[in-house]
Amino acid sequence: MKIQSFEQFLEQVPDGIAEQFVKTRQVIERLVPKAKLEIKYNTPFFTYKGLFIYFSFYKKKNYVVGFCQGFRMEDELKVLKADSGQSQVRHWVLDSETILDIDLLGAYIIEAEEIQRNHKVFSKRKDN
Repeated sequence: MKIQSFEQFLEQVPDGIAEQFVKTRQVIERLVPKAKLEIKYNTPFFTYKGLFIYFSFYKKKNYVVGFCQGFRMEDELKVLKADSGQSQVRHWVLDSETILDIDLLGAYIIEAEEIQRNHKVFSKRKDN
């Protein structure tokens, strides 16, 4: 099914995870008000000077906050992971039973915003 909106995405999310995505969205919108939520690749992406942060879920209990320029992030706590074959994207995998640390999430979002603002992000479009 093709996702048309964030709300439609939430309808497919397993119980216990939707609330985490809503909280994460609120934190991003508060810290990076210029970021725009769009559906790309059938997934909710925030864009800000290119692809910025995305949401995903798997195994019915895990949710993912992906940082599109994550390879540039310091990640001192080593919470960001890369799937095999990913050279730039790093994602933070959490489970539905973990209480989201809003302050820590905010620190990662602020770092990601600074990277987006200060580095040229790959895009086929010429308006970035």
